[in-house]
Amino acid sequence: MSSDDARERGNALYAERAYDAALAAYDDAIALSHDGDAKARANKAAVLMALRRWSEATAECVKALAIDSAYDRARRRLEACMVKAGTFDDAIASAERGGEASAAL
Repeated sequence: MSSDDARERGNALYAERAYDAALAAYDDAIALSHDGDAKARANKAAVLMALRRWSEATAECVKALAIDSAYDRARRRLEACMVKAGTFDDAIASAERGGEASAAL
């Protein structure tokens, strides 16, 4: 299975609202990718947003942007996460944690 195949499987599962399975598929896509798959990370963020897991979604958006800084969908999702996150300080802390994790990529 390729990264693209796993990401497409995640997309189908997300559309069916099978969020746990979609998260696993996006994790597979990330693991199979040679560069960390910015699209899979942004899509994983969408699932996390649907689950209202704002901190984790923020971190995934930051990681996606670290891979592809021009990926607009990841940027828009990051903005949405920062608006929805319990406080501004929490959003900033989540973004910083995501940035630290992406530096290890």
